[in-house]
Amino acid sequence: MKRLALLLPLLLVPSIALAETAPFDMSGERQSVTPEATAPARPVTIATPVETPPPSRHYILPTGETTLSGETDRRVWSLNLDAATAASATVLSLGYSNAVMVAPELSTLTVTVNDQQLASEAIQAVEKPATLRLTLPPGLLKSGPNRFAVTAKQRHRTDCTIASTYELWTRLDPATSFLEPANGGADNSLDAIRAVGVDANGVSRFTILAPALDQPAAVAPLLRLSQALSLAAAMPRQAVSFVKDTLPPAAPGQLALVVGTPAEVAALLPNLPASSADKPFIGLVPHGGAMVLAIVGPDWGAIASLVSGLLPASAQGDAASLATAAWQAPDAPLVTGDRQLSLAELGLRTEEFSGRQFHADVAFALPGDFYANAYGEMIVRLDAAFSPEVRAGSRFNIYVNGHIASSVPINAVGGSILKSLPVRVTMRHLRPGLNRLTFEADLATAADAACLPGATATAAPRFALFDTTSIDIPRFARAGQRPDLAALTAIGYPLATGDRPVALYLDHIGTDTLSAAGTLLGKLALKAGRPIDVQPTTALTGIAAGPAVLIAAADHLPPDVLVRFNIAADVASRWPSGAPTGATTPAATLNGWRDRLAADNGNPLMRAVAWVRSNFDLSSTGWHLAAGVPPAFLPDPSTSVLAAAGDNPAGDADWLLVTTPDGAHLVDGVETLTREANWQRLSGYVSAYAPAADRMDSASLPTRFVGVGTSGLANLRLIAANWLSSNLLAFVGLVLVFAVLLAATTTAMHNRFGRRD
Repeated sequence: MKRLALLLPLLLVPSIALAETAPFDMSGERQSVTPEATAPARPVTIATPVETPPPSRHYILPTGETTLSGETDRRVWSLNLDAATAASATVLSLGYSNAVMVAPELSTLTVTVNDQQLASEAIQAVEKPATLRLTLPPGLLKSGPNRFAVTAKQRHRTDCTIASTYELWTRLDPATSFLEPANGGADNSLDAIRAVGVDANGVSRFTILAPALDQPAAVAPLLRLSQALSLAAAMPRQAVSFVKDTLPPAAPGQLALVVGTPAEVAALLPNLPASSADKPFIGLVPHGGAMVLAIVGPDWGAIASLVSGLLPASAQGDAASLATAAWQAPDAPLVTGDRQLSLAELGLRTEEFSGRQFHADVAFALPGDFYANAYGEMIVRLDAAFSPEVRAGSRFNIYVNGHIASSVPINAVGGSILKSLPVRVTMRHLRPGLNRLTFEADLATAADAACLPGATATAAPRFALFDTTSIDIPRFARAGQRPDLAALTAIGYPLATGDRPVALYLDHIGTDTLSAAGTLLGKLALKAGRPIDVQPTTALTGIAAGPAVLIAAADHLPPDVLVRFNIAADVASRWPSGAPTGATTPAATLNGWRDRLAADNGNPLMRAVAWVRSNFDLSSTGWHLAAGVPPAFLPDPSTSVLAAAGDNPAGDADWLLVTTPDGAHLVDGVETLTREANWQRLSGYVSAYAPAADRMDSASLPTRFVGVGTSGLANLRLIAANWLSSNLLAFVGLVLVFAVLLAATTTAMHNRFGRRD
């Protein structure tokens, strides 16, 4: 017995040691598998799989894959639903994945629909994508616009630094984010267009079956129809496809239309009302087991009148905002100068923050003739607060379109409340069309410097940004510039603002060219807020006298047209071939760099120039009297589509060219170019997109003013101020001229009236 008692502690030692030295394990966050008890063997029955049709889906992410990054990020958008879809949708599915550094016990994903919170779940989809399935309360969704919001609050697993917040992201998956079931059925034509939704890739597609699309009388009404569809749906990524004989199967994010005279569509739509034989008809009718929108008239003039009735009321006059709510709610207000906007007006509510780097953004729009990017400043009147634990040396930054525009140090100790603190923000990075302002606070604390275990789980607010913060935008110069892709594509200026019809050149009339033209014109109309009156033609001789849009493959464009856009005349043969795009750059050598640095450092003039540029924020672009014309642009072989702005032969109207290496890629190229993310990157006089590298190559030409002086002397003074600020050599020369004149005048007056002794 005594021996047994002595051996018992020795037997327990290994188990205790093993328990104490067990390694750190994060398997609790993974799905554990519990081994089942061994059961007697039984015969295995293999069931024959039964294919069940997938439930009806209405996809909800308008921009496709969406990433929420940092410690706090939010996406808000509006989704139009018809009455049947709103009533039938019972489940909201939201698929996502996240970075491995996101701590699931500290991070949440919050989903809100029509201002009602549906869920606030832990973010835990590291090993494989996760899906939230949320039951929708009856009556939550409604016919018309519905507001969706997804907010991610993320914390790092182990790190407390501001730099570590850039490792945090949650990515929403468009293919697994939808309403289910969603058996739609619009009551009228406009509802069907507005509720088209998106597919699993975030595309809204309109397929138009028109048996007579190659007839000259049908082309203009069909292209106006593509613009009416784009304006009514107002989705960020829309594609128009024209077909002559058959429609594709019904699918989410797609609206099918049949357009023509009764004789042309009788075989396609046998269920048309009898009255459509002698008077115009527009409505939803069955076709191939689905509902299609039929537009039928006795002739194409009557069909054009029906198409005009599809235009939303906002497209009939001057728009007060850009239609962005479908992917970024609310609509961005259009600021024409001297206006104050609060964050509440821009859709940003008061928010408290307990992390390390706060950021939030708002958007507004500027007109196409905005011209104040060299001298202007706007003032942000900041209403904010920070707690006593925030250390001196923290900063509050303001970004304009991704560029740092102002930085305010936080030097107070013991916390502070900032009331209408004026922060001057340069307008250098503003541009015509949509602009984004980002507010960012870098908060340093003693607790984060120590970063003890659990420090990332702070809950007490450290910072607050109040929605009473306002943005004062001063009166700015209004002067359109040509050629300028940024203004033309951002707000349709000046193509959509002129009173002359726009010629549309297509090398031939077919389903491919009309599809490309419909997609491009729809995007331009959406940005301009109104349809563009186009006159289609297949003859280049008919477009010389006014504004024009040219859509054709490069091998179908004559060299003299390409030269008007400063594009290489032989681009058709050199673009697809992978030929070099310019002179060969000599290889860099160590000795070459050593000689260059020695020359620069040993030259006092070069050191003085470098000091002036560094301390006064100057660049060489302003030190010229007349900028030279760059060499003809030759796109890189990796680019797939090119857009260019130019002048007509008379120099009094704008031309827009969209081209691809060959006709086979024209439709895909235009659809790629009109994606919202790519469309906002167009600038200069020419831009070419390389899809493999997601790169936009742009080049600039010296611009000329259009529409100068329309607002009187005050506008001319602002134009002069901006021009002189961006042309420093001219400004210096003007100062010297005035100095010489002043000296000469003073000398003359002194010689005439002064004392001579």
